[in-house]
Amino acid sequence: MEFVGGDPVDIQGGDTQKIALFRSGQFRMVQLIPDLEGALTNGQELEGYLRMTKPSKLWAWASEHRLSCEMILERAPDRALVVFHEGHAESAEVNGQPELAALARVSSWSEGAFAVRLRPLLTQGLPSLPSLKKAQGVRAEDKPPPEPRQFDLSRSISVPVEAEPPPIAAPSNQRLLWVVVVAATVLVLASGVFVLYATGLPPFGPRARPLVAAPTVVTPNEPQDLGATEAPVAKTSPVTDPAAAAVSAAQRQQRLVAKGRQLLAEGHEHTATDVFKKAQHSAPDDADLGRWVAQASGQLGRAELVLEGSAPIIINGHKFSPPKRLKIVAGPHAIDLGAGPVETVLQRGEKRRLTAK
Repeated sequence: MEFVGGDPVDIQGGDTQKIALFRSGQFRMVQLIPDLEGALTNGQELEGYLRMTKPSKLWAWASEHRLSCEMILERAPDRALVVFHEGHAESAEVNGQPELAALARVSSWSEGAFAVRLRPLLTQGLPSLPSLKKAQGVRAEDKPPPEPRQFDLSRSISVPVEAEPPPIAAPSNQRLLWVVVVAATVLVLASGVFVLYATGLPPFGPRARPLVAAPTVVTPNEPQDLGATEAPVAKTSPVTDPAAAAVSAAQRQQRLVAKGRQLLAEGHEHTATDVFKKAQHSAPDDADLGRWVAQASGQLGRAELVLEGSAPIIINGHKFSPPKRLKIVAGPHAIDLGAGPVETVLQRGEKRRLTAK
């Protein structure tokens, strides 16, 4: 199961209903950092240049994915440290001195480098899978957990920061000799390239068509010949079932839509818009996803619900306990008053009373 920003975005090898019934077994949690596009990477650190990624984009990226991290930015001779907790800037300092306007000052940097390092979510660490197994009469509970990973914030960022070029000294006789040798070498190479181009020899001749080897199909009852010494061929990607891939994409899209609608009921329209846009990215021609984005962004207006009764009322999968007055975006919502969910459309400025059965 993959979680980004605290929300599940993908699950493989099962479903949540079956997993919820597990009463024994093992689990392993790995904390990974997402890239600037929102996809999980294989590490816990991210580095880059401020010329390509502005500080303001880093603030928005940390807020969108609710990151808890230390962010170091360097622009010679200045060095800034910004600490985020669950997507909110917790503290900021420049050259070791806290400043009230540090974020505004650093946001104007357009040169230098940055490094982001995740703060461990579980400060006491997690045992690895082998320690969960009982071996030689030793219980897994008796084994001490590993020490949490600590980041050394005093080390410099590995991404080099551009420095000013050294001053050019006056040329000497020896340097002039080297200039003549280099110029002659370049002239010889240029002449050779021109000859190859004029005669049509490689690499300037017509390119040969690449040879694509047909994929080899091996049946389970057919042994492979491991002793053959054929020339290596390029690896081909495994043949996937288009129908199965389409079903998997549709299931993931349905999960994202259900999560976005629940966020609408909870009042998190901005996060719901991001979830709907993520689902729309895989199906840009889906008109229904466009309507969900319009609803989450407030284009349909807002409505008011007055919840009454003694039983809970479920709206878009979120349970509310009456009495309650709820401001919600207008548009379609799945409302369950006790007899099952019913798709209900709320108009702009409408005020509706709901009584649980």
